[in-house]
Amino acid sequence: LRRAAAQRPLLLIARRAVFSSDAGSSDAGSAAILRGSSTAAVHADALEDHGGGSMATAHDVSPPLSLSTTFTCPEPGSDGHVYSRISNPTRERCETLLGAIEGTPSSPARAVLYASGLAATFGALSRLLPSRVAISGGYHGTHQVLEQLQRISGGAKFNPIPLPTPEDAAAVLREGDVVWLETPRNPDCHVADVAAYADAARELGGVRVVVDSTFAPPPLQRALTLGADIVMHSTTKYLAGHSDAIGGALCVRDAALASELRADRSAVGSTPGALEVWLLMRSLRTLHLRVERQSATAAELAHWLDRAVRREAGHPLAGPPTHAHWASHFYC
Repeated sequence: LRRAAAQRPLLLIARRAVFSSDAGSSDAGSAAILRGSSTAAVHADALEDHGGGSMATAHDVSPPLSLSTTFTCPEPGSDGHVYSRISNPTRERCETLLGAIEGTPSSPARAVLYASGLAATFGALSRLLPSRVAISGGYHGTHQVLEQLQRISGGAKFNPIPLPTPEDAAAVLREGDVVWLETPRNPDCHVADVAAYADAARELGGVRVVVDSTFAPPPLQRALTLGADIVMHSTTKYLAGHSDAIGGALCVRDAALASELRADRSAVGSTPGALEVWLLMRSLRTLHLRVERQSATAAELAHWLDRAVRREAGHPLAGPPTHAHWASHFYC
């Protein structure tokens, strides 16, 4: 009930903005206020494009799937879609939604979608062009992407090095490096202190922090607000959530960087298909509800296992978080 009461003002803002006759004047402010909320997951795309633009579809409550690969050439000097590898109404709408979910009222985010999580990983690293990547374990596919990029660069770039602790970062890292944090990490769920690494990178200068947040999607974790330069998601997992759509995403604060990533994506052809994007958009509408229920179920299972292990072996399994920074990183 408390959560519903807290959400009510956001619902009223969205309702007024979407249905008011002069909604265009207030859409930008409403969209900013709603960033990061479950209401944004439902209404952010309508607020961004209420006046009729590149996502407009006659005010559909359930936006249609655009399968067209080509579009009528827009008038000279005007914006519009030409070829779907470059832009597409469904993808643009979904990127607006994900950006609103990943961002906050004080820190907007821009989302760029890819054909898979590994395509997104390739997109982030190939844009940053690091000589070295500080990384510790994690998803095997990330290391496969690094091997491919090393081969393409003739071994001159993308060389992996052991991830130092934030305290040792100054002695190990240098300008041009990338810190790759998969947190929580697959499969051991180790939690890295994103804020501490971001602070260390900022003090060094010229070091970028990329966070693979696949295991902790918003609203659990928003690594951009903790200082990360790029957040990567395999949208196949929590974000799509129904085992029917492969995809990936990069989220950034910098609009110029988002434009560069989209240009790179178009050049290498790692654009996601329209159906997968539409399925992802469907899933984002219920992301907050699903994550809250999944978190509650996981906690209940952990407590059950704790009781079982204590009873059988007298060994405590669960307890307070072992990471001092855990509470500051996660929101549920």
